[in-house]
Amino acid sequence: MLNVAVDSVSRKKTYIDSGVLISAFCGIQPVSIRANQILNDENREFASSSFVQLEVLPKATFNKQQDEAEFYETFFSAVIHWATYLRANYAECF
Repeated sequence: MLNVAVDSVSRKKTYIDSGVLISAFCGIQPVSIRANQILNDENREFASSSFVQLEVLPKATFNKQQDEAEFYETFFSAVIHWATYLRANYAECF
């Protein structure tokens, strides 16, 4: 289960792409376990983009995978940093 706790500790910005989300939802393999550890790390602030939403939500919704769609929606509701103007955000990485 995705834990979305909020506190005032200095946190690491972490960009989550579709591969991490799909892995976190889809299993108990080592990569899935690690993906869930990252998503449940209270010392992280999440970043993502509408492109990632478009990669994961339509398929889950179309295939009536309600649990999967809700998992993704829960994650996206916890995203603090949205990549909107990628060129401007790129400069922040360095």
